[in-house]
Amino acid sequence: ARVRLLCLRVVLSSLLLSFSLLFFFFFFFQICVTNTMKRLFVLFFLFLLSHVTNSLLRERPKYSDLKVGIVGGGVGGGSLSYFLKKFGNGRANVTVFESRDYIGGRLKHLEYDGAIIEVGGDAFADENVYMLDIVKDLGIEMNPVTGGNAAQNISLGIWDGSTFHSISNSWATYGREIALEAQIVRFKASLSLNYKLRAFKNKPFDSYEDYLWYGSLSSFTSSSSQSFADYWFIGKYLEEVAWEPLTRVIYDQSLSIQVFAGIVSLLPAISDNYSAKLGNSVMVEKMFKYGEADVKLSSRVTTITQQPDGRFQVEYVKGSHNYTQVFDSVVLATPFEFSNIEFRNVKLAPVQKRTYVHWDITIVVAKGFNPKYFGVKSDVPDAVLTMKNSTSPFVAITNQGTTDSGLNIFKISSNKDVSANLKSIFTGIEYVYQHRWDYTFPILDPLAKGEKFQPITLAKSSRGGIYYLNGIESIATAMECSTISSRNVAQKILLN
Repeated sequence: ARVRLLCLRVVLSSLLLSFSLLFFFFFFFQICVTNTMKRLFVLFFLFLLSHVTNSLLRERPKYSDLKVGIVGGGVGGGSLSYFLKKFGNGRANVTVFESRDYIGGRLKHLEYDGAIIEVGGDAFADENVYMLDIVKDLGIEMNPVTGGNAAQNISLGIWDGSTFHSISNSWATYGREIALEAQIVRFKASLSLNYKLRAFKNKPFDSYEDYLWYGSLSSFTSSSSQSFADYWFIGKYLEEVAWEPLTRVIYDQSLSIQVFAGIVSLLPAISDNYSAKLGNSVMVEKMFKYGEADVKLSSRVTTITQQPDGRFQVEYVKGSHNYTQVFDSVVLATPFEFSNIEFRNVKLAPVQKRTYVHWDITIVVAKGFNPKYFGVKSDVPDAVLTMKNSTSPFVAITNQGTTDSGLNIFKISSNKDVSANLKSIFTGIEYVYQHRWDYTFPILDPLAKGEKFQPITLAKSSRGGIYYLNGIESIATAMECSTISSRNVAQKILLN
């Protein structure tokens, strides 16, 4: 009703203005203007009046007519649904296609003996502006986890397969730690400036190169963490014992990764981190619920066809049946390399395919570590990370807390099945759960000169387009990166 009243006011004001101008021109013509000029003025005035009238009466595109299809039910798709509702006031209709039988994508948890155990992404750091805003807005209860203040009670061991290493307390090491911390501070300042500049401009970026321009973040993606560490005299010992074990547990990669991802891998160790009390996938469920999205689980998209009217027909398989739906815009919220979607009548932007690493995740509920396996007589550290040259069958083992009955929960990250090693590593095993993530992280190599990130807009049409969220994973794979990308695409869709 308020919209109709506003439109009525605009029309009446325009009519009043038109008659006032007509009255003024009538007397002006009679006194000052020749007949020829009168005719020209009248023609111009009629043209202007016609243009204003057409502008007022023209049918405007409405958000309520906007249909958006999202392929992928992870944090990228969930936050996109959230931002479409937030920015579009709930007037966009969202349908989500998820090939798995659960919501969350690479966020997944299980419950055992009163404990919530994360099988996928564990937590996000307090530098994650958009994630913190979302959980606060949706009233999601969070738990502090290891890192920052919580890390004070966590013991950490760096394992090479036969010996534990600790960071030296020498003055030389202390000085190198200060040098590394100074670069972390510089990165965080650039990141904060990036958020502020983008908020000030309040316009979506067209590429990830444009995104990195804000705050000069591009300087952190053009070189490897190894060369960065060498340049700032971090020192080989600190690189191998402190930094690289963290890039391995976060991204399963060495210091060959670009600096942006390398420093992001350090943040969980020095920042306060949070996970959802009821499981991180619950955050995604609440995002979709807020966005009033129609989520179709166990639904695999096979084909996207652009129609003559500019809309996109999505064909998908659910069970033994094939279905179709038509959308103004479609968003891929899943890695393009594994989408297996056929595009028809679509002029698709080139997408350079990336190589991914995989994780084998093993959850073990047991009495504790077996000290003999690690060659020690006393307690084993709470978390065991490994060095690049480690002979260990695992990359990392982290302690995820305890069950109601007091048993320890361990999470093993590895590149292979470690079932045969469990009885040697632990004592009193009560429960084991295994999950393989086939595509966890892309290889995070530095961006070579002239090389570009995967595109955001895959195709344009008169009604909308096909957009892609996961190209940002080549900068860093994190919940916050997914929300940065989805927020940007939501603005693009609504402004199109």
